[in-house]
Amino acid sequence: MENINRAIELKDLKVGDEVLVGSSGLRYFTILKAPSLRTKTHTYNTGTYKAIKVNETYKNFIGYMHLSDYIKYYDFNYATIWLVKRKDDYES
Repeated sequence: MENINRAIELKDLKVGDEVLVGSSGLRYFTILKAPSLRTKTHTYNTGTYKAIKVNETYKNFIGYMHLSDYIKYYDFNYATIWLVKRKDDYES
């Protein structure tokens, strides 16, 4: 079993990982597509990754709990990513 509940780099993400990202509050994502490097690069984004397809779980506490799932693309470049669960860990 791999070490979970730790910071992780973008290149180490796998499909099925569940991660937290801090940006104006914590955001909880499930990775749906593996990260890949950009093919078209400019001088300002050399060696960066494409936006990754994710499923975002959003909880809003304003008198009641509202839970919704959004499938979208999110840019993890230069973000601090915290690995919460790895697919291998909870399937076995």
